[in-house]
Amino acid sequence: MAGYTLCIRHRQYIKTRSVAEMKRKTPSEYSARCDLALAYRLLDKYGLNEGIDNHLTMRISVPRPAGSSEELNENGEVYRYLVNAYGMKWSQVSATNLLLLDEGGLICEGNEGLEPDPTAFCIHSAIHKAKGEEGKVVFHTHQTAVATLCCLETDEGRLQPLLMCHQNSLRYYGQISYLEEFNGLVLDANEGEKIVSSLGDKVRASLISFSSPLHKKFTVGVPFLPRSNNKNSHFFL
Repeated sequence: MAGYTLCIRHRQYIKTRSVAEMKRKTPSEYSARCDLALAYRLLDKYGLNEGIDNHLTMRISVPRPAGSSEELNENGEVYRYLVNAYGMKWSQVSATNLLLLDEGGLICEGNEGLEPDPTAFCIHSAIHKAKGEEGKVVFHTHQTAVATLCCLETDEGRLQPLLMCHQNSLRYYGQISYLEEFNGLVLDANEGEKIVSSLGDKVRASLISFSSPLHKKFTVGVPFLPRSNNKNSHFFL
C-alpha cells in the first residue's frame, strides 16, 4: 500500500507542476508523458538505473503537424517517441522536460540545448517499430544484479542464463532471450536490428552479454505489477 501511495503522490506532483505547460497536448500525449516521467522517478528511487545512463522510451501517436508530408499511421496520425534528455538525473525527469523525437530521431520538442543519448534511438526505435503495440514501451536499465548476470559465462564460454531455481525467476520461464555478441555502444541501426532479431514472440526480457537488461512492455505500469495476468504485458531485460 505504501508503494501504491508513493506512485499516486509522484504522479500527482508531476501533473500539478506541468498543467499549464501541458494544456496544448492531446490527452493521450499528456497521460503518456506523466506515466513515463513517473517510471523514471520510481526506477531511480528503487535503484534500478545507473546514474544518468540508460533510457526509458514510449512510442505515441500524435496529430500530423501542419505542412508535414509524413505518412499517416493506422490511427490517421504520426508516430513520435518520448525519451529523457542525456545528462539529466532520472529523479529530475518530468512530463514537461521529456524530449519528443520523430521517426528519424530528430527532436520535435524539447528544451534548448538538451539532446537524447544516441544509443537510445538506435536500440529503441528498432524495437518499437518491429513489435508495434507489444513494444509500445521499452525500458533499458543497468541495475547491478542483472548487469552482473550479463557478465557471467558458463564453462563453455556462453552467456550464463538466468537459472530457473526460484519462483521469481520462473515468472520468466521460456520468455527470456540472450544476445551473446556485444559490439560496444549501439550507434547504428544495424545493431538495433540484431537485438530485434534475437527477440521471439513470447519474449518478455532480453539479456545482452557484457551490457545490460532490456525490457519491452505494452504499458508503463507493467513493471510495477509483476504478478499481473495482463496478456498484453511484455518485458525485455
